[in-house]
Amino acid sequence: MRPLEVFVRPLAYDEAMRLKRLAKRAKHASTRGRASIVLGSTAGVSAPSIAASWLTDANHVRKVIREFTSGGFDSLRRQRGRVC
Repeated sequence: MRPLEVFVRPLAYDEAMRLKRLAKRAKHASTRGRASIVLGSTAGVSAPSIAASWLTDANHVRKVIREFTSGGFDSLRRQRGRVC
């Protein structure tokens, strides 16, 4: 069975601008990557397509989107000991 597609919750304009800024200027590459994944989801791109463009697994993309939906911007920060 194919996993259901996961998309991020609707974002306010200021949240979208903050994500865009993080995707371009965040200090850590992992934060930039996670922000870019969430931005791709806001554009309606499917998880497998986002994964292909970022050379990662679709399950990782789904996990990032779910974490952002539940935890907000704190979930995008680099966390020590976490493999991403």
